[in-house]
Amino acid sequence: MKIIVQIGDARKDYVVALTSAPKAYDGFGTLELMQDCFEKGQRLILIAEPTLEWQKGRNGSGMYATITESDDLDELLEREIVSTLWDRVTGKDV
Repeated sequence: MKIIVQIGDARKDYVVALTSAPKAYDGFGTLELMQDCFEKGQRLILIAEPTLEWQKGRNGSGMYATITESDDLDELLEREIVSTLWDRVTGKDV
């Protein structure tokens, strides 16, 4: 699933991923959305498209899985992802 964030003319494209990698593995361009997603230790993250392969390699170097394509993931989380992002943008998660 792809998430597009646009403010004025500035646009960033992100890929939704589910990973077991700890936050310490997140690089530049990675945003954490949820912790303990589905089960303890799994995190839902957004990865900026230009850094996708680097981030997957980084997670893989620690033997952590990163799932970026799954119809089940898309259907289960689309509404939750949009809601979480909107709450952050509007300040409701503070």
